[in-house]
Amino acid sequence: MELKPVAHTQKPKYPHKYEIDVNKVLLENRPKAWFAKPIVGLALSAVMAAGLAGWDCSGDSGITGGIDEWVPVYVSDADALTIIADELSKSGFGFVSGAGESDAEDNDFDFDGYFLNGENKIDVEYVSQEDCEAQKYPVLTYQNYCYPQNTATQLKELYPDAAVFYDPVTEWQEGSEEHIRNQVLDFIEWLLGME
Repeated sequence: MELKPVAHTQKPKYPHKYEIDVNKVLLENRPKAWFAKPIVGLALSAVMAAGLAGWDCSGDSGITGGIDEWVPVYVSDADALTIIADELSKSGFGFVSGAGESDAEDNDFDFDGYFLNGENKIDVEYVSQEDCEAQKYPVLTYQNYCYPQNTATQLKELYPDAAVFYDPVTEWQEGSEEHIRNQVLDFIEWLLGME
């Protein structure tokens, strides 16, 4: 017989003293019908104890699992285009809103606007959650739920010469607007680096 060292050992797990008290309370307060079959009753008690641990029942919203409800915040087209126009004008580009149809071939929608970089016209599109839900871009394929970032990525692949920004869909309004501002600043930095 050859002796070999054990590769992995686990420390024994002893129950916390309060767990023993909780288990006693659970066992004492189970329904009378469960006493007829002790094994089933014990199993159901354990399932209930494990399943409800950490769950909150708050108000009329029911069981929430201790997690606050996430309510997304969307940035409207008007607010986003104001941010985009503001950042473009700070960099010396004049943004023209509602510019109509693009010069791009096979385009079935109107871009939100454009600006001129020298003699080049650069189309600008802000992909909002509302645009996604309305399926504004017939050239794209839509799945069950539309995420503005995914839609913007597809749009940028089809129109590589356009400036495409998107709604980050976050829980905080300030973070959303700052995220859009950062997208514009990144684009401007890229554009000026191309010259």
